[in-house]
Amino acid sequence: MHYDDSVTRVSLNPPPLNHAANLLLISKRSTSDPMPEDTFETRKTGWEKTALLLSYFFPEHEEPDPKKFGVVT
Repeated sequence: MHYDDSVTRVSLNPPPLNHAANLLLISKRSTSDPMPEDTFETRKTGWEKTALLLSYFFPEHEEPDPKKFGVVT
């Protein structure tokens, strides 16, 4: 049997390249909910959901920092 494990460090704060409108849209609980107020907390909620979604469903898009991690084969 072979098991793959990974450790990813994700910032708690949204990176500056994320557009506020996208983070607010993702922070909603349902698509039928109105757009939330633009606050740091709603942007952070949107970022948390984005990071979780990408880490879980699209881990191939995560790239380790080559200065910090060596390649393990």
